[in-house]
Amino acid sequence: MATPATDSDPNADASADLPVAGRAACGAAAGSCLWPAGQRVRALLPGPMPGLRPVLWGDLAELGAGDLLGLLEHHRRTGLLVVSCDGVERALALIEGHLVWARSEESAENGDAASVVHGLLTGGAGTFSFLRADEADLPSGDPRQLREILLDGLRQLDESRHFGGPA
Repeated sequence: MATPATDSDPNADASADLPVAGRAACGAAAGSCLWPAGQRVRALLPGPMPGLRPVLWGDLAELGAGDLLGLLEHHRRTGLLVVSCDGVERALALIEGHLVWARSEESAENGDAASVVHGLLTGGAGTFSFLRADEADLPSGDPRQLREILLDGLRQLDESRHFGGPA
């Protein structure tokens, strides 16, 4: 996993080593990230989101989607999770570890946030970036317990594998 620029190198581009899913347009100073890169991800977001700063990024092959979401919930993180998995972009907003908003390029997943999480759990290889943000800068919605959504999604996935139905 890459590390962002440090105070010892203020001119380094903090996003240079980020995966495509979360590469941000950064200024000269580390931590001045404005947007996740790529028009596809931007199209999922409700509008400008100032103050996003990449703090965690990696490969879903190393840290699975369920583990990643569990980690963010357990540590009560606030920010935007941007995921590129099997060619599908997804964005999820969390406030203190609760899921408040989620969107996907897959139109069938946009009925509710749980559908986006389920799509993420059934996805394969991909990359992720978690961008820290102030609560006021994130899309709003009814906070939902991520643990309950994860457990339900994992149960559905297990049942589909056991009974041979669709995930």
